[in-house]
Amino acid sequence: MKRVAFLVMASQQKIQGLAVFMALIMMASSGLGSRVSGQIVQGLVVELGTDRPIQLATVSLIATTGDTVASALTDENGFYSVMPEDEGTFMLVVRALGHRGKREGPFEIEAQGVRIVRINLDKAPVNIEGITVGVDPADFRLHSTGFYERLENEKGYFLTPEDIFRSTAFFTQELFRGGLDGRTYVNPTEVPWNAAVRFRALMGGTCTPRVYVDGVFQYLDERYSLDAAIPMDRIAAVEVYRGPFEQPPPRYHTTGGCGAILFWTRDGQ
Repeated sequence: MKRVAFLVMASQQKIQGLAVFMALIMMASSGLGSRVSGQIVQGLVVELGTDRPIQLATVSLIATTGDTVASALTDENGFYSVMPEDEGTFMLVVRALGHRGKREGPFEIEAQGVRIVRINLDKAPVNIEGITVGVDPADFRLHSTGFYERLENEKGYFLTPEDIFRSTAFFTQELFRGGLDGRTYVNPTEVPWNAAVRFRALMGGTCTPRVYVDGVFQYLDERYSLDAAIPMDRIAAVEVYRGPFEQPPPRYHTTGGCGAILFWTRDGQ
C-alpha cells in the first residue's frame, strides 16, 4: 500500500520513465534479451533534474575505428535500443535539440550481451544558424578575448562558432582530421576519443602542440585525452597556430616552436 501511495503521488512522467526502465531491467535479468541475435544496448534518455523523457534524441554507438555501427531515435518515453553486429569496445553518443550532448563509455559489449544505459541530458540554449536573439554570452566572451581581432589578422587557422555549429564531429579530435590546410595530423589507427592531435612540421615529421582551454594549459596523455579536456558540446571556437610563422598571442607558450591550439568554451568555465 505504501508503494501504491508513493506512485500515485509521483508525476506521470516519472511513472512512465520508471515503468520503462524497470521493464528493461526485467528483460535483461530474465533472459528475454536472448531472443535478439547479437548484442544490444538500450535504456532511457531523460532530462537532468526533471526526469522528463526526451523524444527524438539521436543515440549513436561508435566503435574504436570511429565508425557509427548503430544508431536510433528515442521514442515518446525516451526509450532507445541499438544493436551492434559484433562484440567489442564502444562509446555511446547522445544528442538532442535543446540539450547538451553527452557520451557514455567506453565500455565492452560481449556476444549476446545486454547492457542498459540511462542518459541524463542537461538543458542548453538552442542555436539556430543565421538567427541571433539578444546577446550571445559566448560571442561576447570571444570578442573580449580578442578572438575576432586575431581572426581578421589571418595569422593562423580559425574555427568560428558557425564552423563548430555545422560540424558533425562526435569527438573533438575529429575537428582536425581534415588537416586544416595541411596543419594537423590525427593517426587514423588510434581510438577516436583518445587520439592525439599533432602538427605537421614544416621540415617534415610531426610535433605535439600545446593545448589551452579558456587560457589554461592542458596536460594531455593517454589517460586524459583532448576529448576529455574539451568535449565537442563545450566548444565555442578554436584557434590553431602552427609555428614558427604562425604564433599565438605572447601569453601562450609553445614547445620547441611547434605551436599551440587555443579552445574557447561556450560557458567560459
